[in-house]
Amino acid sequence: LWLVGTLVVAHAVRLLLPQNLQEEVFLRLALVPTFYTTPDTPYQSLFDRLLPLVGHAFLHGGVFFHLFMNSVAIIQIGSNVARTQGARNFLIVFFVSAVGGALAFIAINPNLQMPAIGASGAACGLFGAYAGEALLRARGQWAKTRRQLVWRAIFWFLGVNVVLMALVRIWGVFPIAWEAHLGGFIAGSLLAPFTMRRQRRPDVYSQVQ
Repeated sequence: LWLVGTLVVAHAVRLLLPQNLQEEVFLRLALVPTFYTTPDTPYQSLFDRLLPLVGHAFLHGGVFFHLFMNSVAIIQIGSNVARTQGARNFLIVFFVSAVGGALAFIAINPNLQMPAIGASGAACGLFGAYAGEALLRARGQWAKTRRQLVWRAIFWFLGVNVVLMALVRIWGVFPIAWEAHLGGFIAGSLLAPFTMRRQRRPDVYSQVQ
């Protein structure tokens, strides 16, 4: 909730800034692939280059709909991650997934001048971390069934957030950065073995012989 509150405040402050300052903030935080892959870049320092890899997650388009959708996803998925992996690891997953989504967007679109903004890549990373932990914890008599359910959830999640969103952009409906969704998910899932907590009591399923 604190994180979502920060996103809301950041968006509101940007909208209240004078137009010239809004453009300056956008230039510094939005993720533009060609700024990383060509000499034509406004970045003058390493900090300038690193900032958009995370900063793009704190920018949202429109008035509040884009922000609302990402906030709902973060609260819905992030609450599970925060509960099972802890608040610190929740934030680690969020920010690392934001970077992972940014790098995937740049790698797949090295010549794209269109900026990417929004926290959806980081939100997808939260799902990746939660699903990754569920797969790692599946054990005992029902392990196979549990893994099948998790893989089914992953299939539908990627089908909607990557495949469908890619088609939405190809069809010209809305310019959604599906690459960031994929990169964020991969980053979050790779973090699962490191961010999941060691269980204080044995898994009930592990006791079934």
